[in-house]
Amino acid sequence: MSQLEKILLGFAVGFGSLWRFPYLCFTYGGGAFLVPYFILMFAIGIPAFYLETAIGQAFQQSAPKCYSIVNKRWWGVGISQLITTFFFSCYYNFLLALCFLYFFLSFNSSLPWQSQDSIINPDFLYKDVLQLTKTLEFPKEINITVAGCYLLSMIVVFLCISKGIKTSGKVAYVSATMPYVLLILLLARGLFLDGAFEGIQFFLTPNLHSLLNL
Repeated sequence: MSQLEKILLGFAVGFGSLWRFPYLCFTYGGGAFLVPYFILMFAIGIPAFYLETAIGQAFQQSAPKCYSIVNKRWWGVGISQLITTFFFSCYYNFLLALCFLYFFLSFNSSLPWQSQDSIINPDFLYKDVLQLTKTLEFPKEINITVAGCYLLSMIVVFLCISKGIKTSGKVAYVSATMPYVLLILLLARGLFLDGAFEGIQFFLTPNLHSLLNL
């Protein structure tokens, strides 16, 4: 398996596999969500992915230059991809920062997000970490702990891609395999939780009427 194949294999699994995809399946009728998912995947996802990969491999330039070589009017498509990638990078780096935060806090003898009856308390995330407010106003002060974890996540990402394929290819040995290992472990853990059978039954019993709310 080449380094490129390992990197692409790692891209196939991410944060969305852990929380976004299960949430969408639960919201839109369980297994019924797979109907629009596979339609869009084969109609848009795979062709667009193949197109971008082929253009990038052929011209080996930045996104705006690659699209401008194909057609000068397509230069804006490359710019829009850069803007979208920037916002996604900020968003996913913040999720990675939360992972670092929870990882460091897990070394405490008593977990701050766990109540006395061993149930996860969501208020810790909303009030202590995110510090959500009722309005769009900014909080009075910056959460130094979260900001430090966010800076750490950006440093880690920079070190992974600083030398291009030389470093990202080596990182792919871990990033392409660990997500699948973690998913298998989470699946095994979930199967032994209370209500696991009801959840599987809900997923395998699609509610097609929920697709009307997409």
